[in-house]
Amino acid sequence: MQPGSLMPAHESRLAAMHYGALGGSTSLIVGGRAYIRASPRAVDCGSVVSRHSVVILEPGAYVDLRVDLEPGSGPLDLSFVELVLGEGSAANVLIGVRAAGPSPSASGLRAALGRGSRLNYALLGSGDRMHRQDDRMVLGPASSLRSGAFLISRRGAGVDRFLGVEHSGEDSSSSASAVGIALDGGYVVVRGLVSIGEGAARSRADFTAGVALLGEGARGHAAPMLEVHTGDVLEARHHSFEAKPGPDRLFYLRSRGLSEPEARDLIITGFAESQLGALEGRLAQEGAELLRDLVQLIGDDA
Repeated sequence: MQPGSLMPAHESRLAAMHYGALGGSTSLIVGGRAYIRASPRAVDCGSVVSRHSVVILEPGAYVDLRVDLEPGSGPLDLSFVELVLGEGSAANVLIGVRAAGPSPSASGLRAALGRGSRLNYALLGSGDRMHRQDDRMVLGPASSLRSGAFLISRRGAGVDRFLGVEHSGEDSSSSASAVGIALDGGYVVVRGLVSIGEGAARSRADFTAGVALLGEGARGHAAPMLEVHTGDVLEARHHSFEAKPGPDRLFYLRSRGLSEPEARDLIITGFAESQLGALEGRLAQEGAELLRDLVQLIGDDA
């Protein structure tokens, strides 16, 4: 498989810019069982730092894949991962994003699920700068996707997360949820589109997206969308919410002996932990540790 098979350059201006700056990529083929932890290498090309990785699972293979996306040094930082699941394979994926510094950034996962394959995916991240997370999945026959995402925007930065799920095969299923939190002055958008195609008979889809606004000047928007192109579906649901934890909730927590920062961190952790349910095994524990580090980092910088 060549880099770009799941993310063609003509997909968007962002994709074209990514490939225009890309000087190389990393490719891995997995057979059997494997644990992989990667920080995609950066290739500096003028004003853009671009990273690209490809992971291919052979039929029946299993992988625990953790990807840590750290800030690059360029005025624009781009990082993308392509994942191909062979027939009957399974992937457990954790991606951590830390968008820091003055420059905007974008990253994303592209995944193609073969017949009977299974993908569990959790995304955790925070942004002090403009960041876009663009994830897109294509589901083949009898494949399944479980996805959870949690992103925080702060310090006046904007974080935009898009999830695209295309059911292209019959008997496929997807369960996806995402929560964005905007702290003082932050702006977060959580959106996406789940599409059930004509050939995806007897499929199931459930998509929830929501935002929580904490502090003055916090703004957010949630827009989960659903398209159904066949009359033969087992389930198709979507839901959005907006939460504004008010002074009463903070007062209640403080009356139980918590400081104001501790009460805020507890609220944040509650929203985030609900997104870790997509993971299993080793990465479930690593996701919990990553969440603790993320909450501590936010508390230290408050």
